[in-house]
Amino acid sequence: MNQLVTTSKDSASGLLSLPEHESLITLYVGSQLFGLPILTVRDVLIVKDIYRMPLVPKEIAGTINLRGRIVTVIDLRILLGLKPQETCKKYCVIVEQDKIPYGLLIDKIGDVMELPRSQYEDRPAPFDHKWSEYSNGVYRIEKQILVVLNTEQLLMFKPTQTVLS
Repeated sequence: MNQLVTTSKDSASGLLSLPEHESLITLYVGSQLFGLPILTVRDVLIVKDIYRMPLVPKEIAGTINLRGRIVTVIDLRILLGLKPQETCKKYCVIVEQDKIPYGLLIDKIGDVMELPRSQYEDRPAPFDHKWSEYSNGVYRIEKQILVVLNTEQLLMFKPTQTVLS
């Protein structure tokens, strides 16, 4: 899963330029297509048991045991302001911040896509404020928009309320 990211230095300006393509793992929350930079994703799995915790924000789905490590799982549906949904299969994308693993609960996993940076666009103005807070920008892909999520911002969310049970 490790990938060498190369940058080049523009000799005229002396600035580093980004690679020409961006590699994203795509995923769905509801019918919306999202992408996470591939280098931020450590694992993708189907979750059977999520252990609920008392006195946590409603965005926290609970915890899972991942190879002996306790991992906090964040429900992206709730975090992004969508209605909770009980599905048969729950997919979880494992990301890390400061060497601490977190799970992002999603509805469906997509593919790995390599997209040209020339097609990358800033967030559209009418974006929902929650989506704007957690995204970097978008790619237009065929008849849909792929929203690029910012992992660091997702993990620094502001809780909306605490659940007692």
